[in-house]
Amino acid sequence: EMTMLVLVNNSHFAFRIVEPVIKAHAKKIKAVVISSRIRGNASSALKVLRKCSRRYAAYRILVDIITRTNGLRGKDGVVALARDQGIPVWTSPNVNQNLGIREISPFEIGVAINFDQLLRREFLDLFSAGVVNLHASRLPHDKGISPFLWSFARGDSTIWATLYRIDEGLDSGPIYEQFNFEVDTDCSAFSLYERICRQGGERLAQIVERYYCGVLADPCPVLSEEVNPPHSWPDDRFDAMLRNSGRRLISCSDVWRSLFSR
Repeated sequence: EMTMLVLVNNSHFAFRIVEPVIKAHAKKIKAVVISSRIRGNASSALKVLRKCSRRYAAYRILVDIITRTNGLRGKDGVVALARDQGIPVWTSPNVNQNLGIREISPFEIGVAINFDQLLRREFLDLFSAGVVNLHASRLPHDKGISPFLWSFARGDSTIWATLYRIDEGLDSGPIYEQFNFEVDTDCSAFSLYERICRQGGERLAQIVERYYCGVLADPCPVLSEEVNPPHSWPDDRFDAMLRNSGRRLISCSDVWRSLFSR
């Protein structure tokens, strides 16, 4: 029985996360809903880029080119993957007001993958077991936008990720599990985040599996307070941190591998 909904941003990194989830649980998924809040709206995308530093804007545009190029070639795309599995694909700029989603509800469980929309209580109530999200930080630290990139630019030697159940707060829901990666001296932000996405997707698929097998433990409430304010879009301060750490966002080999190898 199809009782699951996938909420995803159609990007290169989102594909890395969603691939194991869709392949393992395709028969349970009623629909894959792709956010068009920013990617489907040129003016919204422009507003975001104006908030960012030039270095991050260039990086974001390059990742978007990789996403679109692979999509046109039918390679490593969220839409192609879902359709290959026979799953309906919808787009929505605001899922909270999407009547089509309400018509196919209720759901047992949902997963949100790099999804750039806030989910309201009325929407979350459509899921009896809630919506699980991957956030690339050790919550409650580093809430907000692009937490992994801020941690990477800061020079952290260990990068964390958290799987948690979404509530109405900002990255504040109860936690299923947290895991980490050591930062190699020669890695880029792009290559490291790909690793996080792949492992995060595998762990997310396992959480869904445990739920359907009836052995998923309740998530643990966050007990400590956040120690830094939520991050916004990477700006000039981010660029300065990246320079001081001596790290790089992406390399030529990253681009080549993403476009010409699997």
